[in-house]
Amino acid sequence: MYGFLCLPFAGSRRFDGFRTCQRRRHAVKSAEGKYGDYDVKLLRGIDEVDADEWNELVGESGSPFLEHEWIRCMEKSSCASEKSGWYPRHLTAKMDGKLVAAVPLYIKTNSLGEFVFDQSWAEAAYGSGIQYYPKLLCGIPFTPATGRRLLTHPEEDRQELLNFLAYRLLSLTSESNGVSSLHVNFCEDDEVIALKKTGFLHRKGIQYHFVNEDKGRNPLFNSFDEYLGSMKSKRRIKVRTCMNPFKDRSYIPVVRGFFPMAVSYAWMSKPIQQVKRERKSIYEDAGLTLRAFFGDEIDDEMFPTMFKIYQSTIQAKIFWGIQHLNEDFFMMLKGKFRKNLCFIVAMKGDEVIAGTFNVVKAGKFYGRYWGTFDSSIKNLHFETCYYKPIEVCCDHGILRMEPGAGGDDFKFVRGFNPSVTNSMHFCKNGGLHMAIARYLNSEGSYIEGAVDEMNERSVLRKQSYASGQEPPEL
Repeated sequence: MYGFLCLPFAGSRRFDGFRTCQRRRHAVKSAEGKYGDYDVKLLRGIDEVDADEWNELVGESGSPFLEHEWIRCMEKSSCASEKSGWYPRHLTAKMDGKLVAAVPLYIKTNSLGEFVFDQSWAEAAYGSGIQYYPKLLCGIPFTPATGRRLLTHPEEDRQELLNFLAYRLLSLTSESNGVSSLHVNFCEDDEVIALKKTGFLHRKGIQYHFVNEDKGRNPLFNSFDEYLGSMKSKRRIKVRTCMNPFKDRSYIPVVRGFFPMAVSYAWMSKPIQQVKRERKSIYEDAGLTLRAFFGDEIDDEMFPTMFKIYQSTIQAKIFWGIQHLNEDFFMMLKGKFRKNLCFIVAMKGDEVIAGTFNVVKAGKFYGRYWGTFDSSIKNLHFETCYYKPIEVCCDHGILRMEPGAGGDDFKFVRGFNPSVTNSMHFCKNGGLHMAIARYLNSEGSYIEGAVDEMNERSVLRKQSYASGQEPPEL
């Protein structure tokens, strides 16, 4: 039901999109009169805007992946370039020579590296004779992390600028531009509201995060043992049995993305013992040591090693692994962006066995890339990607860990609870736009139910986590 997009009959008057297009043209024309004083430009690279001016819009609390240095490394290393289907067209708006707003924007000729999957939309469009590529994407290449996408100056009226940027983005889907649609991935709640007003469609997704903060934004756990103590014991946990193909009922369904996956009932019934057993297999049985290096603690020699670690995961996947990043990208991060980096390295003696590449800023820990040179060590992935980062967050008072996309079933049973992500979409073709709207309505209802169900089944006690909150309705 949720994997298919059905387009209406091409000749249907009801779904020909005429009224949608008319409303769009009227909204854009009205906005041009109201916001005509802004000097708007589309840039063919992040280097065309001053780094300090751009970073002032991002702010100290903004996502590190929106910083000028991160985007520049992506583009200058040719990871996000025309060869890979990323054509930079960053939008900037100035008032009296001052940069007051900006949007990281790309023309895309494919859907790779976006992590909001719309390939089925493209297939349905082409099946109905509708051109889907090129399209416009507002987001950060190869980075499934939520953050502001419509950047505004902290001294300006953000609400007014949000409304202006929403209408300005809408105008980019005009007939003369040759793009089929515009997509805003992993955006924040206030951006959802502004974009909805202009006719964008709201899509919800699920990621699994470790939350280490209470309602007052104070750390919940001061050590890994405190985190472990928040898990439900065998007597407390109640896992509802339900219909499944396993006669011994040793498995229960867990949502991975949008599809049920099998997770061991034994793991869910005794999570504390399972975590201790997995950590013991790393430190005592395998004899490894793990250490986290922050910022200036990271030696220059570690950057090529971390690239090889990243490569090891891509090479191990053979058929479906895609190497989006190159060594130049990793080496460029040694500059100004180093302050945001955290490398976790697993070693046996003096030999590096595995590691994770992480980014830390404003109380958030982002897990990005992992790899190992020895795949025979059991539970090494869980320790380097989940347990050690949680320990680092607890020890340093970091309030949230976002391990990225994928592996949701493994994350859920280890204390990572579901959080709703947002993306916004507008299609120039009215029929395609209406079909996607119906699809997203069904998908969104399913996600809401899945999040509620997963929170009920969490291995953590209810007072120990905070799930993702829905943006307010218009």
